[in-house]
Parts: sequence; structure tokens; C-alpha cells
Amino acid sequence: MKTRFIKFVSTPFCGNREYQILETIDHKTGNNNPEEVIKHSLENYGRYVDVDELMGQVKDRSVQEEFLDWPITPTEWLILLTIRQHGGTITEETLKEQLIYNQANPKPYNLTEITLSTALKNLTIDTAKRDPWLTCKETTQPQQECTEFQPNDKVEVKIKEVRSRLWCLALSDKKVKALLDPSFYGEKSGGVKHIQTIMAQCKLYWLKGWITQVDTGETEKSLADIYVTPTQPEEARKDYINTINWNYPESFAVEIETYPSKHYDRLKDNYTRNKNMGFPTLFIVPTQTDQEKLKEKLSEWNATYVQNTAQFNSNHPEQVAIETNNMLNDQKPRISSPLLKPKPIESSHEFPNQKPAKSNFEEKQSLDNQSYGLSEEGLEKERLMLKFAGDGWYFRLKNVKNKNYLCVRKSREEHSLGPFTNGIKYIAEKNKIKIKRIQSYPPDLNSLTQIEQ
Repeated sequence: MKTRFIKFVSTPFCGNREYQILETIDHKTGNNNPEEVIKHSLENYGRYVDVDELMGQVKDRSVQEEFLDWPITPTEWLILLTIRQHGGTITEETLKEQLIYNQANPKPYNLTEITLSTALKNLTIDTAKRDPWLTCKETTQPQQECTEFQPNDKVEVKIKEVRSRLWCLALSDKKVKALLDPSFYGEKSGGVKHIQTIMAQCKLYWLKGWITQVDTGETEKSLADIYVTPTQPEEARKDYINTINWNYPESFAVEIETYPSKHYDRLKDNYTRNKNMGFPTLFIVPTQTDQEKLKEKLSEWNATYVQNTAQFNSNHPEQVAIETNNMLNDQKPRISSPLLKPKPIESSHEFPNQKPAKSNFEEKQSLDNQSYGLSEEGLEKERLMLKFAGDGWYFRLKNVKNKNYLCVRKSREEHSLGPFTNGIKYIAEKNKIKIKRIQSYPPDLNSLTQIEQ
């Protein structure tokens, strides 16, 4: 049986790619039965194979990967986060400015145009793990002026239309919505403070390019509040992330505890569940007092306390770290706009009479081996800095009369975030925000755009 031609179709169906042979043709006998052709081919040339092996995937997956099994790569996740930060839609040009590697503005990821284009294309098709998460449409950008100099030195202005691609998030898909814009259900998801703290923690991880899964209370399964998977460094350059593979073994669970002292039995159950699933645990508690009391309980549970999540070891799920978050306090929260407006740098003649700005941070210990406890205002400052960083603003220091001020700049627009304190330094180091130091400036600071409070 010498079949020369095979006619077949291939199409995605319900998340899986299906193949169907329609017709097989032999030159001598004409059409024949496709099933006989397939059987004959397998008997003579077939061998047992593993699909994951053929796709270059590791067969022995970690317990964390078996449980989480993220449907996207770190590159695709960076794209989704960037589009989300721009309100759900973004032009391809803006996306390239944000994500493609630029030697003048190095980033912790090294995306090339080919890498970006491939990831965008993958996000517009369905796979075995997900439906399409991006849509694309051609748009015409506002008219752009082109100035040309003629031989007679006259300036000629031409108007031309610039075509562009507009990428949009498909938040109608439940999986992508659960990752980027989760909705919380019922009593299991906790109160307002609990939910707000969950989302604040997620955004801190997103800034690093890490991916998170939140327990929204939709199911009755016993789950951690957040599961976090970090990126992993490239083998060639440790300061760049691997844009293809997640660091599954370093995944950990986060438990937000609003009233820890009232429910130590529940905290123990959460810790035990996470340990049995292979995840070290990070507890978020309201105060330093709660942190110290919980440390004492850890010895009763035979848990191993570590200073922070960076010390988690993938082979030791019994490890526990504890952080505080004042969003969980019973204090009445201040009402503020979603994006807090930074205070402007005032004119230089006011500096002599200006009292030193009171730090928004309670300085607890040194940065080398201990930590700062952030007050409510300090947390607001941290959220503000993360918002600017996520929107592509650059941070730099300006020195005025021997006093450093933290400024953010984008294009020709520049704002001041106030004096550069130890607390600000701690936030920058904690969230890996790069700050450029520039030369001292003359007394006149009117060049800075002032924002009304």
C-alpha cells in the first residue's frame, strides 16, 4: 500500500486541537480506507511516545506544578499585566516600548520583537489549557505631522495617517478574569479588609512579574488565600528572568490573617495543609505583636521560621515567614482617591522655613538584616510608587540644597514624591525599583510640574 497523498483538516475544538483525515489516495488503486492506511503506517513505523516529551516538557513535574499548572508563560503574563495596567487596551507600539529590551533602560526581562510577537500570537488562539485571552484589531492613529526641509529652506508640513494594532484583554474568559480581576464570593472570601489586603499583596507580586492564584471563595475547597509562583533567572544571565518557564519549585502560599490571635487552630490547619501540598507559608498579620505571638506558636507546630520569602527552600515546605500589613488593623481607614496624588516640591525660597518632613515610616531596625514597619501613610506611599513604576515612570533623585528629593519622570513631565527618606529607600529596595541619582540642581525648581493635592 503506497499512499502518496493524504488530505486532512486541523482545527481547535473545545480547547483541544483536533485532526481529521478526510481522504487517502493511492496512485494505482485510487481512493482507499484511511483507517487501513493509519493502521498499516502505525504497525510499520509507529512507536510509543509521550506528548510532553515531544513538546520538550519535563516529565517529572513538581507537586507545585501539578497543582498550579499555569496556562501561560512569564512572557505572556507580562503582556497581560501591561495591558491591564493600561486599562485593558493598548497599542502595539506602546506595548513594545514597555516590554522590549532597551539598553538605555535595562529591565529584569529580555524580550525581543520575535519573543513578543510570538507571545501575542499565542494569546489570541485557544490551547488545551485556555481559550484566547487577547483580541486584536487594526486602528488608525490620530494624524501625525511630518516636517520636511525643502532646498529653499521652507518648512513643509504633511499629514499622514498611521495604522496600528490595538490589543484588548478578553476578560469575558473566566480563567483570565480570575487571574487579573478576581471576583470574591460569599463568607469564605472574608471581609473587606481581607479582600483589600489580598489584592494589595497580588499587585506587589505582579510588579516583579510573578503570577498569583487567589481563592475567591467560589468553591468549598480548602485553599490558601494566594498561591505565588516567582520567575526564575536565566542560566546565562542571572539578572534576567526566564521568559518561558516558571519557577514552580519556589512557589509558596500566602495566608491573610485578620484576627490571628482568635484563630490559632485555623492558622495551624492552614499551615499543615500548605506543608502537605508542598508549599512554604507566608502569614500576613496586622501588627508586630501578632507577629511575635505567631512566632511562638510555630515551635509548637514544628514549623521552621525564616526572615522572609527569599529564604524559602523548595525542599522545605515546613518553612514559615511572617509579615505585617497595617491594612488589616482595626483603625478606621482614611478615605482617599484610588491614585494618591504626590505632593509637589515647593519653591526654593520656602525651604529655609520648612520643617523637615516627618517620615511616613516607623523605623524599626536596620536594612541589612532586619526590616521597617510601614505605617498607613507609608503603605499609601508604597502603593503610589508601585503605581508609577507600573505605568512606566522613571525614578530619580534630585538634590536641592543638600537635601535629596525623589522624583518621577515620563517624557517631559516630572513630579516630586517628597524627601527621600530611609523608608522610601526601603520600599525601593524591597520592590526592586531602580532610582537614578543625578547631579545637584540650582535653587529654582519651577521646572517641575506641580500637582494639586
